[in-house]
Amino acid sequence: MSLTDPEPGADGPRSVHRALMLLTCVAERGPQTLTALARVLDMSPSTTMRLGRALVHWGYLDRDESGTYTTGHRFASLQRAVPAAPETDIVELSGPVLRALTDDTQESSYLSVQGAAQTLVYLRQVPSPQAIRHVNWTGRSLPMAGTAAGAALMGQVDEQGVAVAKAIATEGATAVAAPVRDASGTIVAALSVVGPSFRMPPRVITRYGEQLRTRSTELSDLIAGKIS
Repeated sequence: MSLTDPEPGADGPRSVHRALMLLTCVAERGPQTLTALARVLDMSPSTTMRLGRALVHWGYLDRDESGTYTTGHRFASLQRAVPAAPETDIVELSGPVLRALTDDTQESSYLSVQGAAQTLVYLRQVPSPQAIRHVNWTGRSLPMAGTAAGAALMGQVDEQGVAVAKAIATEGATAVAAPVRDASGTIVAALSVVGPSFRMPPRVITRYGEQLRTRSTELSDLIAGKIS
């Protein structure tokens, strides 16, 4: 698909085409800075920033503290195969829990749900504050097999109640995940932390597992309406 301005007379306002060009660029190419987006899309930085703000407002893009744009939770949620219960919004409820999990571990934390055809979708992330950290996977879809989050979503956890795996899409990274359940006990999501393997020896993974179990229980209780 072309990432250039539409031809004169194309259906729809030009600003709509440009916003969709921007969203498409981030979705297809991964995290992008404002400068990179403006260059690829042949738009001024001011126009790119204005369109980016609108997409961030509606949750189709996120912009982190470094100014990098990634796909947002609303874009990612469109890929969900198993939606949240109508009375809850897992993405919104997960915000404070993910922030607490990153505070606990100092690693990037994620919320993921089952996608289509045995895949999982990462809906939300809180990045690690450390200089060397895991790249944002928000909006990304991966096969469930072989991933810690996928194992957690399928209930394939160890005696500690967590799943551990090398991050298959990122060399040198390790992931630890725990399932999140609704009021009926059905697994509806997974919480995970991902970081460089050199910072995650077995004793640290054990500690992260305990923290994940605590936070996954907290989010499960929020979804079930046990706490507010």
